[in-house]
Amino acid sequence: MDPQLSHYTQFFIVVTNLCKTNQITPEQKSLLKSNLTSKDEKICRMLIQNSGPGKEIQLREALLDYLAAQNKQIQRRRSHKSKTVHFMKDVAEQETQQEIVPQQESSAQPLASAAAVMIEQLVGVLHKHIDKHSLLVSEDKEKLIQLCNLIQKLTSEQVDLDGVSPFRARYSSENSKLAEISEKDLDSSDEDVYEKMVKGIDHIYKELKSIFTGNLHTHLLLMQEDISYENLYQVLKFLLKTLVDADEFTFFIHRDKEWEVYSSSNDSIKDVTPEEAQRVTDELAYIRPFCIHRIDPKQRQYPQIEETCKTNTFSQTSIVKFQLQLKNYEVLFCLHWTDKDKKNIKRKFINYANMYGFNKDVTHLAQFLVETIITAKVQFFNPLRFSDQVQDIGISFMRISRFLLVEGIKKVLSIKFEVEKEQTFSTDENIKRQKESQCVKIELKDQNPVTLRIKDMDLKNEQDLHLYSAIIQIQEKYDGYVKLCYEKSAFYKYFLRTTDSLLFDFNKQGELIFLSRPISKSLKERFNINFDPKAILYNKISYQDIFAQNSIISNIEVNIQNIHENRRNQYLSNLENPQFEIFLKVVDNDFKGFTVIFHENEARRLKQYFMALKIDNMTNDVQKEAEANKSLEEDIQKQILIQYNKHQTFKFLNQLDETQDVANSMIALFIPENELQQIRHRKTDGRSPEQQSKDLQNDQWVAPPQKKKKIGSSVYIKYQQQLETVDANLFKVNDSDSQLDLFEFNILVLDSSQEKHRLVYSILERNGFISQYKLNKQCLAQFLSVLQKKYNKRNNSFHNYDHGIAVMQSAHYMLQCGKAKQQIDDFRRMSTIISGLCHDVSHTGRTNIFMINSRSKLATRYHDSSPLEQHHAATTIFMLKDPSLNFLNSLSKEQSQQFRRILIDNILYTDIKVHFTLLKDFESRIKDEVTKPFGTGDDDLKLLTGMIIHTADFNGGAKVFEISRIWSERVNKEFSAQYDEEGRLGIPQTPFLKDLDKLHIMAKSEMGFFKVIVRPLWFTLNTFFDGYLQQSITNLDNTIISWEKIYHANLPKEEKQQQQL
Repeated sequence: MDPQLSHYTQFFIVVTNLCKTNQITPEQKSLLKSNLTSKDEKICRMLIQNSGPGKEIQLREALLDYLAAQNKQIQRRRSHKSKTVHFMKDVAEQETQQEIVPQQESSAQPLASAAAVMIEQLVGVLHKHIDKHSLLVSEDKEKLIQLCNLIQKLTSEQVDLDGVSPFRARYSSENSKLAEISEKDLDSSDEDVYEKMVKGIDHIYKELKSIFTGNLHTHLLLMQEDISYENLYQVLKFLLKTLVDADEFTFFIHRDKEWEVYSSSNDSIKDVTPEEAQRVTDELAYIRPFCIHRIDPKQRQYPQIEETCKTNTFSQTSIVKFQLQLKNYEVLFCLHWTDKDKKNIKRKFINYANMYGFNKDVTHLAQFLVETIITAKVQFFNPLRFSDQVQDIGISFMRISRFLLVEGIKKVLSIKFEVEKEQTFSTDENIKRQKESQCVKIELKDQNPVTLRIKDMDLKNEQDLHLYSAIIQIQEKYDGYVKLCYEKSAFYKYFLRTTDSLLFDFNKQGELIFLSRPISKSLKERFNINFDPKAILYNKISYQDIFAQNSIISNIEVNIQNIHENRRNQYLSNLENPQFEIFLKVVDNDFKGFTVIFHENEARRLKQYFMALKIDNMTNDVQKEAEANKSLEEDIQKQILIQYNKHQTFKFLNQLDETQDVANSMIALFIPENELQQIRHRKTDGRSPEQQSKDLQNDQWVAPPQKKKKIGSSVYIKYQQQLETVDANLFKVNDSDSQLDLFEFNILVLDSSQEKHRLVYSILERNGFISQYKLNKQCLAQFLSVLQKKYNKRNNSFHNYDHGIAVMQSAHYMLQCGKAKQQIDDFRRMSTIISGLCHDVSHTGRTNIFMINSRSKLATRYHDSSPLEQHHAATTIFMLKDPSLNFLNSLSKEQSQQFRRILIDNILYTDIKVHFTLLKDFESRIKDEVTKPFGTGDDDLKLLTGMIIHTADFNGGAKVFEISRIWSERVNKEFSAQYDEEGRLGIPQTPFLKDLDKLHIMAKSEMGFFKVIVRPLWFTLNTFFDGYLQQSITNLDNTIISWEKIYHANLPKEEKQQQQL
């Protein structure tokens, strides 16, 4: 329960009174307000319990107790205590270490030698506190020299046998070092020191500002409509370099009881052997989760991890252990740096993560990298999804960069002053101690506040005052910049979520800093926009580089000129144009930049278009028009949805077209021919018109020679050979048949035909269909015998009786889902399950493309429209017309007609050419489920059962990899045979079916096929079934990764070298 308005009112009154009466400090007041604003669970609960009429005293005491508890908690959490830079403290530490040495040993040591050792240690301590300018705190220098003189005096009487003090010889060299230090100190005037300090702090400020700019550059790199995985991989490395200056990363991931390791240096995942995995597991036990650990190569703390990650090839490696949020996989993430550039302040994010408590922000970056790599490898991705997360990560790093600014200020001030750092809340004791001590303080107000206490700084001194003022000014500027980053990020994220507007944001120099989404081709062509995101890596992109239209450029420049003449503290819009707008931003009479917004409301345009079409057919009768208005609106919305889906499908295909050669890949099988032709026509090359015309003539189809052997296509069942006898008396349900209700069911382990027939019967019986619809067992036995014969007559390795049973069982499993049972009645369920069994009967082992190109009888009979699928449906129906095979003879005439319609619809949905249309239609329908519940539409059940059969058709690929690989090898065997036959017949050979006998080529083909086709199908249906099919998604992810491992392991050396180039 959240606090109400009355709770908030009483809270602010009590807190204000506590502060006025000095019972709490302003910092504590800010803490309370901040925690309440962020809805801290503890303070919200306390506020609800202790608020109300007459409860002011109770609430006041509760708030004081809350602050006390917060202070104790912070004290316990603090693991790093600030240390004084005064060298005398280190001297005390050295003396303490000397006391540890046994007393007998120290007394036996000559006094002169001991003094020499002390001098050496003191000089070493001295050098620890000399900065890069070789400057020394004057007080420390004087005390060090006094101490050295005192030691010299005390030991001057002790001489060696030759009359020479052993101390003098050693001390003379050390004293010369002090002399050198003094000379360097004298060479630098105080004025130079102050100037260097101001410049140093200003440099840190500018370097930290570049973090947000670099993050926006990362976002721009994602704004490619044709972004591929390879491009995304490079963008992730750029992001890592931008935020923490790391060059490479490696991660171990523990899933499915196995360890795998990914390396960004070659973008590959490989298995870890069981022996190595055990050693990695043992070493991980010593690593605290979410804490950043730096690997010291000299100590060999984690030998197996270091060996696998090859840390010896990097100058620095840091690691962090965490659990992936999505799948709860254990991950060990490693960051690598190739050089020892300790001056780069971005590396401090790693060094100070544990100290300041922002190790979770660094871990969030690591989690994003791991999840993005894994996700992009197994599914087709939307760059906007990643861009939204990049914005969040960039903002979190800007917030925690304040601590880097504090550390930078501390380091610079240590040139001349003694600086102490405190990470505590301002308690009464601390306030009293601060008043007593004569020092200047600089505070960073945050959830973990930090205070720098500067000793010996005198604000009455002009130089000290100027330095202090410069620091405060830079700190205020930086706080303002961080606030501006938050505002900009919120503004940008709004446009990231809009689909009808495109935002370009430019700074005051006219350079592009943000783009809300990839630019569509239609918009590029309409406004002649030129944009290459990769150009941001080499040059800054200006509005003149992007907009080639003079009208846009002139409008921008005219408005900028006007804004300089008449400055206003607001956004100005001086362009009345419905297609795009230009806004100029002025803050405090200072021009800050401008934005250009293009409007692309597809739904509004389509609605106007269809309204215009409908209005022509309507009468002028106002009453009739009013009556038709509601149905008209629904019709318009339906048409808009259809057109939008087509638009989305084309957009998806266009994206595929840019990321891979669709016409020469397995994806071409799933694209309708008319759309595939459009894709081919969009592709351009460098050929001359004459050469293109000649090639077009060569590409024209030439009739192949008459085939001697016909490809059987008759749907008439001829009993020319003796069929295998199926004993219907063996049809019964066994206890072991419970496996049929599991997703892991594997038909490949069965050899007996009789057992396979029995399992078909068992599926029907377990659903109650045998008794409910009075299915004839004897006819069913004969039907299955003929069905098996028709399936296996060509000895297909994939499209055979086993495949039919596997699809039937998979459909049965999906229909057991609670949501499926709610939507689908028993009769449609029975019809769908039988559709799965018969969906590929009498398959030729070839694709529809082959059937059409070879001018087969099936293609001729069905006019090149889904010839195989129509043949499968017709064969099934024709078999059921035979009285001896019709096990559905008890159905009524109406039921028989309904069964026939469902069977045909389901089998036609298995045509891979309708894959994208089916997928997009189903996705759009379930998105509209909020306004129109699923099942109320005329075609809802047709879509659902079509999705079930089409998805079940790929059930083999969704099994565990060991089974999935067998099915892949079987279907690729058929593809290879088709490629060879195409060559023999003289018809165009399908390019993506070539060389599938080579493991790396088949692996690459399978990677794309599962990622782009199979996984989205199972993912969509799993979403609709509320996670019922999650095991399939897990299996598919593992399968894609496994094929990638096979691809890298079997890639020829020459191709590996070419890829590296």
